[in-house]
Amino acid sequence: MMGFRVHQGGSQAYFGVRADMATYGKIIGGGLPIGVVAGKAEYLDAIDGGPWSFAGDDHPKTDKVWFAGTFNKNPLTMAATKAITRRLKAEGPALQEHLNRRAADLTAKLEAWLERESFPIRIARYGSMFKFIMPPHATLLIPHLHLRGIYTWEGMTFFLSPIHSDADLCALEEAVQDSLSTMRRGGYLD
Repeated sequence: MMGFRVHQGGSQAYFGVRADMATYGKIIGGGLPIGVVAGKAEYLDAIDGGPWSFAGDDHPKTDKVWFAGTFNKNPLTMAATKAITRRLKAEGPALQEHLNRRAADLTAKLEAWLERESFPIRIARYGSMFKFIMPPHATLLIPHLHLRGIYTWEGMTFFLSPIHSDADLCALEEAVQDSLSTMRRGGYLD
């Protein structure tokens, strides 16, 4: 969920570690259902047989383990994954660096406002993903945001993407401020 959000080399590159195996989720498939397992050949060759092709007499170098699933190699997901990996390669690490910086700027503005207004809400951020941390009664913020055109699920986690414009970020900031101020005036927040 978080690997490609912070760096093109995933969390491994971001934190400077080299794992034997790593997993990646929806980002690599453009939001479609996908799970990717990446890692060292000594661990993964048993799954896919190592490097080989269907051409000629070529065949897996090692015995393969049979695996299957509902969404394995779904053509739409594979096409989306190909498009995403091409875009990641074309834009390079600057893509995530830019998104992470935009998320940092947005959350810093929101956190400053929350603190200045003494709201019992904080923001946790990792790369271009951020989450509102708040008491249970403050989750009334969710329908307030919906009424202002901002969709969020019950976990109050937000993801910035390259498609989000500066106007989108301003709309989110204004919707959060207006919603919380309205909730305070209505007696739902101290």
